[in-house]
Amino acid sequence: MVEHNDIPKAPANRPDLAEAWALVGELEQSSDANYRHHAQRIREFVAAFPSIGLAELAEIHHFIDAEMKQLETKQNTMLYGGLTAAVIAARLGLPKMVWNEYAEKLLVRSLIETPLADGLNLSGRLWRIHAGAARDMKSVVDVAVQRGWSAEKAVQHAMEITPELRQALADAGSEAVAKRLEAGLLHDSNNARMKFRRVLRTEINRAHGERYKQLVREDEEAVGLRFCLSPRHPRKDICDTHASADLYGLGAGVYPVDACPWPAHPNTFSYVEVVYSDEGF
Repeated sequence: MVEHNDIPKAPANRPDLAEAWALVGELEQSSDANYRHHAQRIREFVAAFPSIGLAELAEIHHFIDAEMKQLETKQNTMLYGGLTAAVIAARLGLPKMVWNEYAEKLLVRSLIETPLADGLNLSGRLWRIHAGAARDMKSVVDVAVQRGWSAEKAVQHAMEITPELRQALADAGSEAVAKRLEAGLLHDSNNARMKFRRVLRTEINRAHGERYKQLVREDEEAVGLRFCLSPRHPRKDICDTHASADLYGLGAGVYPVDACPWPAHPNTFSYVEVVYSDEGF
């Protein structure tokens, strides 16, 4: 089970961040619940087979594809709704600015549809996570069945069943395969659940921050944006450079709105803060 206690506490003067980061935590818990639900369904389906042969292989492939498509639909719907909520939360950061629901909707659409450096938009990125997970799980089943067949043939010609043959047969059993599929989706290195979690954190924070930047751009009294480190900044990285640089004579970490380098990297809780002319610049 993924822990969510690494989400930082927002500064007291930023209710917008408090709401956006609380949203991240809520969505991550819902996301984990969705992944666990479908992983359990896949495990139970596969474990119910007495053995896995060619006919069962095709049936399992079909079930995995169907479950992962359902999971993808749930996750996409949840994340897209979260983007809207994160954009609206930015209103709390600059309450004197006029709300513009049309601008908010346009921003959400842009965040979903605009391709990033890898050529994929958000929908394509999410499809890649779930289609890749389905492919990997089907490959696990294929390899297990092939090894099981090879072990069975070896047993037929062996004078005795060696520990290695016994283990190969056990590994190809439906219960063992089912456990590996569940682990692959939830626990193995770089699993789909964690990939989605990184995208979720990145996109919710980006949606909130981009709307905040738009509001600052419309504020005639604003000088720029200060690049602020996360309250739980874990280690020195490019964010430290941006937060300490004074490239425009505005002070450490302060940039004209359109020159601000935030966000510096994915999965970040660093944020931006409006700077006004009466702050001495």
